[in-house]
Formats: sequence, C-alpha cells, structure tokens
Amino acid sequence: MRLRYHQVSPVAQDCAIPAGSSGRERFLYASSPAAVDARTPDISKEEARMDVPSASGADPTMRNVTPLGKMTIFYIPSHKLDAPGPVGEHTPRGQIHVFLMQHYRAYTHTPSPVKGFWLNDQKAVQHDVLERFEVSFESETSFERLVEFLRKMCESLDEEAIYLTRGEESFLVGRKRPE
Repeated sequence: MRLRYHQVSPVAQDCAIPAGSSGRERFLYASSPAAVDARTPDISKEEARMDVPSASGADPTMRNVTPLGKMTIFYIPSHKLDAPGPVGEHTPRGQIHVFLMQHYRAYTHTPSPVKGFWLNDQKAVQHDVLERFEVSFESETSFERLVEFLRKMCESLDEEAIYLTRGEESFLVGRKRPE
C-alpha cells in the first residue's frame, strides 16, 4: 500500500496515513491549515485512523500495541529496600529486581516516596514511606507466584503485611504463618 503525503512540510510525512479504501484521500497536517488545499479535510490523527482499515483488517490504531495483562502494584518501605542481606545475597531491592526480571521480564519501579497510612491493632495511626513496584501479567499462576514471593519478602523485612493491588482489587499479603 502506497502512502500519499500532502506537500506541506517534512514533518507532515511523519504523520501521514494511507488513503482510505473509500476513495477519499485523508492526510494529517503538521503545518498551518492556511497552507492546506481547501478540498482536503483538516482532521486529527485520531480521526484519520478511525476509519482506515489495515491490510489485515485489524484496527490500525492497535497495530503496534501489545497487551501485557492486568497491572499489579505493590509497595515496600523505602528504608528497608537497601538493608544488607546475608553475605552473598542481594539487598531486598536486588531480590525484587531479580525475581521480577526472572519471572515477568519487565517491571516499573517508582523510587519517589509514597506515604502509606493505616491503623494498627491498637487503633493507633501508623505510617511509612514506600516505593512502588508495578508489573503486568494475565495468568493467575503468575499472581500466586508473586504473592508467595511477597510473603517471603514480608517475613525477611519484618513487616506485618505488604499492600498489593491487582486490577481493581486490593490485598494485604501477610507473612507466611507456621502450619
């Protein structure tokens, strides 16, 4: 399929889309509308892509989009992430990195502090500065694997629980209890 460009500027070529199958030529413009021929409609990039079918018949706006699954987020206290571990082992931050890369191949970490507040068993307000980790996957087996990892992390960090969200649900992952 051949692309047609309006002779406006080199930038316009980066934004051009194929002419639609309806026979109407559609272009995206990177310069002022005054430079555009009045017979050619001035439309946005989103409008132009809405009705232009791809060669495969799939939605062309989704051509370069890869679904990753449900977003899963957990928070770890900042001051515990860089605590030295036993000799020869990673810090908790390093353990999280290795686990997420090994099992999910990618993650996002937001080191900027997030403050968390909650009531303890005596109804006293507790708070901590937390760092956010985000990973996406679809499988429930992958979710169970992460929960098990966070249980162990909770124990090694001497935390009562780690806050976890998956999609629109929230959980507290507690320590592994002796059976």
